[in-house]
Amino acid sequence: MPAALWFALTTLLAAPEGGVWLPTTGHAGERAIQAMGAGGDAALYAAGGGVVYRLEPGAEWTRIGRYAPRLTWEAGGEIVAHGDLPGSLLRQVEADAEAGIETPDAGDGREVVPREVKQALLAQFVEAQAETPGSPYAVAGVVPAPQGVWIATGAGLFRATRDGLTGPRQDVRGAVHSVLHRPTETLVGTDTGLWRIPAEAPAVLLRGGRVSALTESQGSIYFLADGRIFGGATPDAAHPISAPSPQPLAMAADPGGLYLATRFAVYRRSGAQWRLCASVPTPPSRLVTGEGILHAVAADAIYLYSESCGQVSRVGAPWPGGFGFTDVARLGGLVWASANQGVFMLTPLDADTSLAVQMEGYRRAVTGIPSMDALVLRALEVHRLDSQATDVGLRPAWAQLLPELRAAARYSPRRIETLDRGTRMTEIEVTRPKPDWQVMAYWRISLDRFLGFATVSPLDYFEANALDLEDDLEAEDALDGAAIEEVFDGTTSEIVYDDEALSAGEGPEAGLLEQYEDAAISMMASEKKRVAAERTKVVTQLRRLYQQRQNLLYRLWVQRSKDLLQRTTLLLSVDELDARLSAMTGLNIRSTGRSSEEANEAK
Repeated sequence: MPAALWFALTTLLAAPEGGVWLPTTGHAGERAIQAMGAGGDAALYAAGGGVVYRLEPGAEWTRIGRYAPRLTWEAGGEIVAHGDLPGSLLRQVEADAEAGIETPDAGDGREVVPREVKQALLAQFVEAQAETPGSPYAVAGVVPAPQGVWIATGAGLFRATRDGLTGPRQDVRGAVHSVLHRPTETLVGTDTGLWRIPAEAPAVLLRGGRVSALTESQGSIYFLADGRIFGGATPDAAHPISAPSPQPLAMAADPGGLYLATRFAVYRRSGAQWRLCASVPTPPSRLVTGEGILHAVAADAIYLYSESCGQVSRVGAPWPGGFGFTDVARLGGLVWASANQGVFMLTPLDADTSLAVQMEGYRRAVTGIPSMDALVLRALEVHRLDSQATDVGLRPAWAQLLPELRAAARYSPRRIETLDRGTRMTEIEVTRPKPDWQVMAYWRISLDRFLGFATVSPLDYFEANALDLEDDLEAEDALDGAAIEEVFDGTTSEIVYDDEALSAGEGPEAGLLEQYEDAAISMMASEKKRVAAERTKVVTQLRRLYQQRQNLLYRLWVQRSKDLLQRTTLLLSVDELDARLSAMTGLNIRSTGRSSEEANEAK
């Protein structure tokens, strides 16, 4: 069985009798959350998308601050980072956004991105940056501390409490990966090494290297440094410890022992011996201990171990379609999980709760992409069928009353013939080229009464069809060969028109003007019909795909057939529709269930 199909089948398995994940209310309930944890003030904290949220018992999520800048797309096309953060951090984010977001234009530098599309592009940029280690939007963990939590981010170390968010600390250098709070000090692991922050004192670097995990158990401190495990009574006395696998992914500890996750299994260390825990089908990305229970976080499920880690139970995603867990925490005897679709609470499974969760998943999936109007505007831009791409250029109404001036310069050598009366011979002298200026004034002829959408000048049409004009002049013998050579040499800016003949409607010039005026009208009318037909075709196809997506989401999220193969087929069909919508609009359309409000977060 292909790996992708097997993964889809495992994500579609129903939640076990242990319970189901119930969505939470408030700002963090539908946002992409990267890390969460219980604070020392008996509140729950979550971080993601550059924002920190707080949940008190019996309340709902509230936003308390930003650890990464807020982005806005200015009218001039530039992206600006805002926030009470260091200027160097704001400039870094602006540079990353300018390099990472491709801005379409009409070819002359004008911005043509609708407001909703801008929000979607900024949200996608923030989402991609959150998964990039070292990015200011990346969060490695939320660690308990007195009166709040420590937040480890790619931009540094932050502190969150009921009063708000402070940071980053300037005395800790490098992207922060792990934090361990102790009664007399705080240890911080970063890209540059292991730091100690004494109480009310600046940070001190203890050792170099990349420290990716920190924990404490049975009076000893353990940390992962450059892929190796170190342990000791103090960081200074830490020594290497043998590990069951050379590729540790995550580490955690409780008073009973040390836990280690690798690509192949989860292990528990008690004393000096490692013991294999119950196996899980997916390598955990994070280990969390709380209330004597080990929790393993995988993308498709949260695994809860028994006290001896000999048994494990699985709680899968509440709904299918791009759902991914990121962290887990325990507070007040309850299990909380964060994901790319918000924060959830584990609750007993019953029919009413299950239906409510399914309807919430369907609602998020439906509203998780830009509106139909925004998709249509974006699709027309991608196919070059929007007004900016098809406009031929309008002149203001008052400009019709004024002439348009044009000047042309011709550079050609001057030939001077002098007759020598004595010798009866003619001397020919060719001088250096000199400019010969020509200035023309003319009024444009408005064709709005024929087409209703453009203002066209026959002379502009001449310029676009210069070679055709030369052929017609030769074919109709409107002017003799000498005259053609004199007034026309392939550059339309050098054509001289007889204004009197044009105004009187006499001479061959008038006939040519009428001929090309009629041709311009016919050409533009045909082009207008073609563009209208192409627009109708694109909009019809987009609306059809959008409606098909809505129908499939309802069958997948709400009706929930018990046939796993049928549900997998529906899920793959939704992914295919998302890919087709992405190709038509140039946006990253995914059925992640992210609400449109999340896009406004980056606005």
